Amino acid sequence: MKKMLVILGAACALVLGVGGYVDADELARIAKSIDIIWVLVAAFLVFFMQAGFACLEAGFTRAKNVSNVIMKGVMDFCLTSIVFWAVGYRVMFGADKAGLFGTSNFFMSLAVPGSPEGLWQFAYYMFQVAFAGAAATIVAGAIAERAKFTAYLGYVIAVAALIYPLVGHWIWGGGWLGNLGMVDFAGSAVVHSVGGWAAFAGRMVQKPETQALLKKFGRRGTLALLAGLHKLIGSRTGAGMWSILSRAKITSKQLSGVKVKQGKAEFASIHAADFLANWAEENVM
Repeated sequence: MKKMLVILGAACALVLGVGGYVDADELARIAKSIDIIWVLVAAFLVFFMQAGFACLEAGFTRAKNVSNVIMKGVMDFCLTSIVFWAVGYRVMFGADKAGLFGTSNFFMSLAVPGSPEGLWQFAYYMFQVAFAGAAATIVAGAIAERAKFTAYLGYVIAVAALIYPLVGHWIWGGGWLGNLGMVDFAGSAVVHSVGGWAAFAGRMVQKPETQALLKKFGRRGTLALLAGLHKLIGSRTGAGMWSILSRAKITSKQLSGVKVKQGKAEFASIHAADFLANWAEENVM
């Protein structure tokens, strides 16, 4: 620990010491490098949410299907990373077409390796593909044990190539919603609502739950899960969303204020979920 502190102190002293001996362009390049590293760190934190999804789905499926849901989680991100690189990034961040979708940067062809802008695009791709994978994985839990592996992979391709990039372009890529003033700092609309609505659509096309599954989760079906899930989801989402919003406001002077507001919203939502779960246990189930 002491060695780490010494190294960190020496690095800070070096940066402060040479600050007066470098020109403005060099300082700008250093700042750009720090921004890229921070975006990558934030992307890795978002990607680690896949481990949380895997644990959650494994814990709420039958033992015989655990390997299936884990494999879906692995393959959906592998497939998402390729499809989003080839098509999705273009649709989301390409040259705007009527505020609806992007039309350039197919296969990220405009990102020049080694150039500052190219390095930034590659880093931002890593951040956004982690988001795209999260949006795709949300559905896995909703249709766990009830979807064929090949059908699920087909859905992942649709989300990574079209559904998530379209909504992302509308809000984050210069599309019509962003032009109207819509702001989405941490992906509540672009990522989580897209995944949620896709999951809802998947449930609509499936047959109703069998009586055995209803008995497993209680008289009112999935409502019985609420009491046990709300704290788990709240704690996992809280840590992930704080890191995501840190990236969203990295260049803003309002970071501390935004973090306070975000924390109040998250903690209030956990208390609301706790109240709703207790009420449901006493009055509904």
